[in-house]
Amino acid sequence: MGISCPSFEFFEALGKKAEQDEEFRVCDAMFALAVGESMLTVEFESPGVAVVARGGNPNDMDFVLTGSLDAWKKLFLAIARSAGADAAPRIESLLESGGGIALESEEDDAREKFDRCAASLQAFFDRARDLEFD
Repeated sequence: MGISCPSFEFFEALGKKAEQDEEFRVCDAMFALAVGESMLTVEFESPGVAVVARGGNPNDMDFVLTGSLDAWKKLFLAIARSAGADAAPRIESLLESGGGIALESEEDDAREKFDRCAASLQAFFDRARDLEFD
């Protein structure tokens, strides 16, 4: 039996997997992931993931990604199935296509901050390939 996806434990495991990857590089950012009714804070601090924590104040974040439990699970199942293929879902594409995950923030420059960190965020999410989850 794997880790429940998406859950705090799931995102915590992604952080640990990213930390084990010598090629994982991050931009410095603090962002929130709203997963259904739950909020998680993730902080990227060079050279890796500094924090994955429950809760957080959206006003303190560089940006907030929101989505239903189903939207997040669909994203991670698709990433896991792609097994590194170029056809893996990209977070930028989901935002642009209305794929159930949205960028929300009170900050005027939230999209710019997201764009600056998109590659790091995608690499973080891509670690789902290395997890067993349900």
